[in-house]
Amino acid sequence: MEVIKMNVEELIPKEWRDQVKVVDLGLCPQVSAIGNRALGLTDVEDSGAVLDFAMGGVQHICQIKGVFFNQEVLAAAQMLVSPQDYLNFPVSALLRPGSCSENTEQELCSFTLGFCGSSEKDQVLERFRQWARTVAKSGSFIDEIGNVADELVMNAIYNAPFLDSQGVREDVSLDSAEVKGGRGRETILFAGILEKQLVIGCRDDWGTLKVGKLLQRIKGTLERGVAENMNMDGSGGAGIGSYMVYNAGVSYYAGVDVGKRTVVCCKVPLGMSNRKRSEEPKNLHFFEIGE
Repeated sequence: MEVIKMNVEELIPKEWRDQVKVVDLGLCPQVSAIGNRALGLTDVEDSGAVLDFAMGGVQHICQIKGVFFNQEVLAAAQMLVSPQDYLNFPVSALLRPGSCSENTEQELCSFTLGFCGSSEKDQVLERFRQWARTVAKSGSFIDEIGNVADELVMNAIYNAPFLDSQGVREDVSLDSAEVKGGRGRETILFAGILEKQLVIGCRDDWGTLKVGKLLQRIKGTLERGVAENMNMDGSGGAGIGSYMVYNAGVSYYAGVDVGKRTVVCCKVPLGMSNRKRSEEPKNLHFFEIGE
């Protein structure tokens, strides 16, 4: 691992190195002592252990045996050096770190669609599935990334605009016939591809996601199982949707500028069998800035 750590440090651009600390998580008995400006390396593939690292405070966890290891390291470094680049240009930050710009984002994004409320949900998802059929042939794969998009859209519609700073729902029920974001804030579903990497994400300009609670809910669903979580709550159970997004890809990203913006993304390999994809270890990246 020490050789890998040295190679990783060399992989990071020179101008970033003094801002990025590379840590071997296997040599850190107390992850809470690592600090929040670290890039953690691990060969531990168990998803529960990865989530434990994250809940212990490690914001960027890269799997040394992962299919996109080098890219994950660079993306983590990009987010550590400039979290705003991820929030403003997420596809660029994840697929071409170091080259974040409006032009690069437009070049890499092959699907972008804004929406403001629940009445647009079906149309947005149908447009996404139409696009998905242009980049993949497998029906099961199209269904899976369609489900990822569905969960991202649902979270943005029913959660982001209606949570106050304490995480309390303000004025909407999940049973509401129509939900509007209001206040002039649009939400955007997007996707981009570079070679065999597909990034799917959603951006809202509310910044209300509580990353700590998100990780706890994903871990809870992993430990109890989806079926038990559904039995606990008739509407599907807290954390199931986020767990599905986390589980669908090889990397999960969540960045929040508190009160201003949330961007959640998932990276999925193209051209990989469902079985092999399910066996890939998970990379995990998250941060909160602002208030």
